[in-house]
Amino acid sequence: MSPSTRSSASARSIALRIRSAAMKRSRSTSAIPINASISEVAASPKKQVTPQKKAVAQKKYKTTRKSSSPKKRQTTSRKVKLIMTAELKKGASSSKSSKKSSSTNNKVAAYDDDDDDENITGGLKLLKRGMITMSLITNRLIRGKKLTVKFNDKGEPVGKVANEMKSYIGVLARTKIPISIPDWRDVDPDEKEKIWESITDAFVIPKECRKMVITSAANKWREFKRKLTNLYIIPYMNEPDLLEFPPNDYRSITKDNWQTFVANRLSASFLEVREAQTMKRKENKYPHRMACKGYANLQEELSESMSLEQLDRATMWIKARQDKNGQFKQAEVEETAKKIENLKKREAEGEITTSGSEDVLTIALGNPEHHGRVRGVGGTVKPAAYFHLPKWQRKSVEETVRSSVKKILEKEKDCLIAKERAKWEEERDRQLAEERAYWSEKITRIEAKIDGKELAVDTLKSATLVNEVG
Repeated sequence: MSPSTRSSASARSIALRIRSAAMKRSRSTSAIPINASISEVAASPKKQVTPQKKAVAQKKYKTTRKSSSPKKRQTTSRKVKLIMTAELKKGASSSKSSKKSSSTNNKVAAYDDDDDDENITGGLKLLKRGMITMSLITNRLIRGKKLTVKFNDKGEPVGKVANEMKSYIGVLARTKIPISIPDWRDVDPDEKEKIWESITDAFVIPKECRKMVITSAANKWREFKRKLTNLYIIPYMNEPDLLEFPPNDYRSITKDNWQTFVANRLSASFLEVREAQTMKRKENKYPHRMACKGYANLQEELSESMSLEQLDRATMWIKARQDKNGQFKQAEVEETAKKIENLKKREAEGEITTSGSEDVLTIALGNPEHHGRVRGVGGTVKPAAYFHLPKWQRKSVEETVRSSVKKILEKEKDCLIAKERAKWEEERDRQLAEERAYWSEKITRIEAKIDGKELAVDTLKSATLVNEVG
């Protein structure tokens, strides 16, 4: 027997042993659900292979063995070995998952001691997929590849690359900023700058979008904290053992930050604020149905079938609250949509006039526009830019101090000038008075001389020879 024949025979024998072991394991685990209890596992019958199926499999294997050449049989045996190894691992993982028990309900999966990952936290595990890490962007960073973000006419990011950027902003926000910080304004500015630098390393985006990126990170960070509160803390308030460790779904959270966050969320002051905000949220009568798409991507999608002139904010408001079939879930939303359509017809006929923020949507909803956002457009578009209002610029502290000091110096300057002017006028009036008195006295003397009162009489000179000769 040649060496190649011996190697192929040994590979086939190994593949057959792996296959038989996998078949035994699959018989014992295939009929058992993942979340089944121990009694259900014991009571479940074992799946057996019928002789007919076994004979068909052996016949098929012999036919394949006769038809293939030695080199081909060796390659096939390697493939069978790899497939059997994968099936064996899959069966082992399914058997491990079947041993997991739910502590409170079937939805909560506790930490498994047989997990090979060393970064386990020991906390709750509720997500099936696990935490999103955006490894696609990480691979592009390794290759040094950047994607350009597309913007619409209002300056909003749209398209597939923009959605990837938003997801990556969320990953950076929840992994770089600790949840123990109570407010976004307390976050270190250097950490915010790191988020912006990470975005510029992965995407081609203008510098003017820095504020938009930081604002998006703040919103996603608050949304992440809200998710942790609603899913991992509030349902288990009466079970402190389940709140001792961070969730196993988000392993970037440290134990100290998690305990600080849990203590804050279980405080009486936070629960009171949460209840008030929950009641305020229930007052929203017109919830949209866009999920995470946003008005910008919805407009980009609708622009393929409609012109931009037709996609005003009233139309966008209606489209955002319709389903795929154009239906409304709430009767009140449908009634308001009909009112908007009626007002648009009256505006086209000239019955009503609109200007600025007092347009069809504002009239239909019955309340004025908020000063910080524009309904039916999106959170990134401001009223000043959309309605072409004069832009109010917020001055920094240095500019405010500089302007106040400048005003004080100007006042001091005016006071000094006024004092100097008063002194000069006083001196001028004094000099004018002296000049006036001097010339008045001079004029009086001249007038007296002219009248002959004080004219001096000249004595007659004696006529002498010298005087006559001169």
